[in-house]
Amino acid sequence: LFHIGIWFVITKPEVFEKNLQHTFYNTGRDGHFLFYQTAVLKSVLKRHKPKLIIYDVAGSFIYDESDYDRLSSLLPYYDNHTEIRNIVNLRSRYEPIKNLSNLYPYNSTIANIIIGNLKVEGIRSKEIQGYVPLHGQLLDKIQKHASVFPYETDSEKIDVFNQFLNLCQQNKIPLVVVMSPVYYTYEKDYSLELYKNICDENKIQFFDFTRNNDFLDNPHFFDDISHLNDKGASLFSKKIANLVKNRLKDNHTIN
Repeated sequence: LFHIGIWFVITKPEVFEKNLQHTFYNTGRDGHFLFYQTAVLKSVLKRHKPKLIIYDVAGSFIYDESDYDRLSSLLPYYDNHTEIRNIVNLRSRYEPIKNLSNLYPYNSTIANIIIGNLKVEGIRSKEIQGYVPLHGQLLDKIQKHASVFPYETDSEKIDVFNQFLNLCQQNKIPLVVVMSPVYYTYEKDYSLELYKNICDENKIQFFDFTRNNDFLDNPHFFDDISHLNDKGASLFSKKIANLVKNRLKDNHTIN
């Protein structure tokens, strides 16, 4: 099994399967970043060792309460997946007590459960091996965004990102970290610099596509300024697949 940890709308499984001749699954979830992906990796490693992981990083290392609130999506797995409890417990020190209740883990997911069981066309997003295609197309001219300057980092986020990298290293799983294309320009992004610096410290390959002209010159590859549409995802996936073949073939064999 070729397993991938990545943000959910960006990469297209069939492109990887065609180019790398291995099965592929996109484990991302919209709006869920460092905490969620590390929890997913811990769960995956309980039953399977991926042959390669491509991690499309997103989000910042600044403290944001909403990032902790989103950990509620992992609550239904708290009881049976002990490996993710230390991450879920970041929500609050009372999580172990709250999770003694059989109802608490589902309080924030009732609406999703209802929608998930509906079969009305158009209500549920169609996903293909974890990938949800977007079909919008930008028409606007590219804009310049304000720079993200150095800020006080959230030590929990730094620690959890390092946990992800260390888990891959400990399990000898080839890892490539990427930053996906965006449709805006900027002078400085401190969050991106932090991702790159941490990867460099851990000798992990990092590829930044936020300044890639193949995308910046083509708004029709985007659904919005931060998300590629299906056409853009196909191109991005092909570029990453080629990088994997060219950069890892001498160091790692994907059997």
